[in-house]
Amino acid sequence: WFQQVAHVAEQTIDLDPNRRLAGATPSFDDGILVCPTSAGACVAVDLATRSLLWGYQYPAFRAPWNRYRPTPFPPMGERWADGTVTLAQGTVLLTPVESNQLHCLDLLTGKPRWEPIDRDGMLFIGGVHQGVVFLVGTDRCRGISLETGEPAWEADLELGAARPSGRGFLTGRYYYLPTTSSELLQIDVLEGKVVQSVKTDLVLGNLISYRDQIISLNVDWLACYYQADPLRRLVESRLKQNPDDVWALLRHAELLIHDQRRDEALETLQRAYRLRPDDEVVRQLLVASLMQALEEDFGRYRKVARELEDLIDQPRQRLAYLRLLVDGSLEEGDWATAWKSLESLLASVESHRGSALLGELTVLLRVDPRYKVRFDRWLAGRISEVYSQGDAATRRAIDEKVASTLKNARDLPSLRRLLQVYGAVPGIDEARLEMARKLAQREDGRTEAELIISDLVDVHASASPLLRAEALALQAELMEKSGRPREALAAVRRLQTEFGDVRLPRGAGAAEWARDTAARLLKHPGVEANWPEGKVVVDRSQGPTVSTSYIYAFRTKAIAGATEPGTHVRYDLRMRQIQVFDPFGRIE
Repeated sequence: WFQQVAHVAEQTIDLDPNRRLAGATPSFDDGILVCPTSAGACVAVDLATRSLLWGYQYPAFRAPWNRYRPTPFPPMGERWADGTVTLAQGTVLLTPVESNQLHCLDLLTGKPRWEPIDRDGMLFIGGVHQGVVFLVGTDRCRGISLETGEPAWEADLELGAARPSGRGFLTGRYYYLPTTSSELLQIDVLEGKVVQSVKTDLVLGNLISYRDQIISLNVDWLACYYQADPLRRLVESRLKQNPDDVWALLRHAELLIHDQRRDEALETLQRAYRLRPDDEVVRQLLVASLMQALEEDFGRYRKVARELEDLIDQPRQRLAYLRLLVDGSLEEGDWATAWKSLESLLASVESHRGSALLGELTVLLRVDPRYKVRFDRWLAGRISEVYSQGDAATRRAIDEKVASTLKNARDLPSLRRLLQVYGAVPGIDEARLEMARKLAQREDGRTEAELIISDLVDVHASASPLLRAEALALQAELMEKSGRPREALAAVRRLQTEFGDVRLPRGAGAAEWARDTAARLLKHPGVEANWPEGKVVVDRSQGPTVSTSYIYAFRTKAIAGATEPGTHVRYDLRMRQIQVFDPFGRIE
């Protein structure tokens, strides 16, 4: 038999991507099959009589019509993430992806139990327990009374910087929610409080509970975890039978870490390693636990650093270990150790150059549950901190390292790596100028050269007058080669005004070189364009002009580089271009 549940006049599901991707799945309870349609309606079918029992319509999301820019369907995170119907205690809870409201209906009649509630940042229904509907949002959770639709908690449960990383599961009064901060939150659904937070080695995805284990499915992997209490009983039983059971010792150590008994956990892991030193699983768990101890309390566990260094045999682990040494040493004010660890990191970069792990300075490192940072940015920041706060001996060591590295940096890649890492250290400006010189010789490097020169002249004011004067001279030459004599003239006049008494390496004083160069530039037509002299006459059109402009002006706060006063920026909506105009209205 078959039963039509809805008629969609606009278009079929194969032509409607929003309906097709909604995954409208029926739900069953008490002989009634409730069918969402993702088309503004929900219907119930009585399976005993094979007939429609009721139908319910609701306002669906409709984007305002715009012939030029059609507004798309709300993206994930700005609508309900799951349109599956939730059935609980004789009610139907609807979270349609095409609606921004939560609907509650009677299962038998299809009539609303209470007025629809706005989504207000919620993503999906986690579950229902003892009359409390548990909602999970982008940054908070909420409890709603199933009877009245009113809030069941005094306030929403804020998740802080963490975000849900998948759907959890409900067990009794507790909901287990995975988050992007590599934590599993145990939330009391009735009280609206986090009872416990468990750190995980991976960011968990969608969860299901099977017997005594939890299975996580993420976009990258499938993982399985033990539940604590059943695992305790199993470990206790196996250790009674065999105190040297390595598998049981490893699980016992994990339970001790879970109970915040880290010293006992490390002793247990070290015992397991002595029993089976060739077991890679034992080694990796011991290394991970030692590094976690260093990260949480560097001062207390610093004594294990030597043991940890001997155990590490993978580049990724060595990178993490050296980062911990750097950050821990900085916290304790041990500048010498911090710099030594940074030197080891730099040596690792050179030895693994070309690999995706360490050789590429642009690889992203996880430094916080919320943030990732590029490896070169992290290195530059730490080196700058050591240099600015360290003692005189440490600063001398860094200066010597920079000088020797600069001496051997002959090509563009070497100079680029040098600036990426030591860019915040005083005395590196010579490398900037040398890199700008090399880039200026290449057709495809002039834009980058201009940016480096602009930074050297305007941002790095600590650079010597000689370097800044040479940079301005190079900037003028670049502008002239690029067919921009007016900008070149502006750079020359600035050189003459600010650094006229400096003698350039090219053999002439800055004032003399600027005077000769300016004379040559002034021969270009239109370099000093002026308004024509005389009376200005304005003609105005009489009839009204109706036109639609798709070019929007930006309010420009600052423009770096050699630009003239009056340079402005506009955005062309039709062409989707950012356009830069000079003071005379010409596109740069």
